[in-house]
Amino acid sequence: MRTVLIKAALVLFALMAPAGATVITFDDISVPADSAITMPAGYAGFNWSSGSGGWAVQNNLSAACGFPCPGYVAGTVSQSNTAVLSGLANSSFSASFSPVLGTFTFNSAYFTGAFNDVTVAVSDNLGDSRIFQVGTNGPQLESFDWVGVSAVTITATIASDADLASADLAIDNLTVNVAVPEPSTWAMMILGFCALGFLAYRRHDKAALRAA
Repeated sequence: MRTVLIKAALVLFALMAPAGATVITFDDISVPADSAITMPAGYAGFNWSSGSGGWAVQNNLSAACGFPCPGYVAGTVSQSNTAVLSGLANSSFSASFSPVLGTFTFNSAYFTGAFNDVTVAVSDNLGDSRIFQVGTNGPQLESFDWVGVSAVTITATIASDADLASADLAIDNLTVNVAVPEPSTWAMMILGFCALGFLAYRRHDKAALRAA
């Protein structure tokens, strides 16, 4: 019984530890150099949902662009991959991401226009929103610190005089915190551990009676 209770306590203490920030770098996705692939489903515990735009992951795209696209390489914060929100030039395009389970805190991310300047609008399901502009020269850090979020939508708008067949927004080192369980969840977990301890005690008690 003592062993079971100790193990249960260790699990509980581990779960009660504050959730640390997670930096989603996209660098653990295998992408050939100078190319891009579709964002893997469920990557990093999130659903990457397409709207009028789509999610991809690129690895130092340059020659394969077909057009000058300095923002792909310039927008890389860690190693060689970045996420890409893709759409059509002269238009607005959007896509969203949401955790597979629960909610999260959206802390920050780096944004870069891949082909040209981009106006970026970021919003969540709680009504928070931000609008800002990014260029192609390098990654621009934007902080949000939105708590209890279940979905974030990113909309990119390209200037009306853009003459490219497509336009992308590079996103890197997206920082999030996974939500801590609600008090009711803690209560259910503690009750579960108590039940495990009680069952272990009964099992031990029955074994002692048989041995007597």
